[in-house]
Amino acid sequence: MTTIREDIVNQGHGYLSPVYFAVHSTANPGATARNHRDLWSRNYDYAVHLVSDWTDAYHCVPYNRLCWQVGNGNATCEGLEICEATNAADFAKGIQIAAEVVAQRLKAHGWSVDRMHPHQWFSRTYGGSDHTDPMPYFTRYGYSWDKFVNLVKQKLNGDDMAISKDDLYNIAMSVWTFAPKGSSNKQPYGNPYETLKRVTRGGGHAYATKNSKTGKTGGIWWLTPTLERHGFGTWAEWEAFCKANDMATSNYTILTETESNNLVQFLSRAAKE
Repeated sequence: MTTIREDIVNQGHGYLSPVYFAVHSTANPGATARNHRDLWSRNYDYAVHLVSDWTDAYHCVPYNRLCWQVGNGNATCEGLEICEATNAADFAKGIQIAAEVVAQRLKAHGWSVDRMHPHQWFSRTYGGSDHTDPMPYFTRYGYSWDKFVNLVKQKLNGDDMAISKDDLYNIAMSVWTFAPKGSSNKQPYGNPYETLKRVTRGGGHAYATKNSKTGKTGGIWWLTPTLERHGFGTWAEWEAFCKANDMATSNYTILTETESNNLVQFLSRAAKE
């Protein structure tokens, strides 16, 4: 669980009794939570209660103090600024931390996710602001507000896996299978002729099979940090994708037939419990 660092550096603009929680993104790519904390400590007018990045989270303004953050809706909400990452790996880490921070604050208020809204919602509902964050930031990494809401809901319910049982079952039955490009004849990992190769890059995992008899590699699935699936026909296509997305570092692990079977069985069993 993310620990929110208590570091009050700004007193805001008067008393606040919030009824909503506002989620922002900073529109300042690469600047960290500490960078924003330091800025806000210099009597900055637009400090927000909380700020998080891909490593840390800070509580900078007392929760009962009003922040100038959403225009005419300022008197309604407590808020979090999500620092904008410059790569997919940090984005994925930051989303997890932000969701944990929001979940902690919703729980502290006794609220559910229906009290949480993006800055865009406040702009449209109350006026006085034309900001649409964090939507552009999410979109830049193929993410969405609905996914964030679901992630916060899972954190709020104590599900640290951040994935539903149905999704887990689908991953076990779909991602942990393979087929050569253009073929619909999928086989489960762990059959007598296959081993599983796992490569970790950019915070996600790529899985591929290698036929022990022919030496040929089957199709490849990349499971992203946010559990989205992307298919690649060959290992070369996967390498090209990594290069294009600046994911140069890698860690290779070969799983035995028994380990492959155990992995699939464990995931299948866990999904049904």
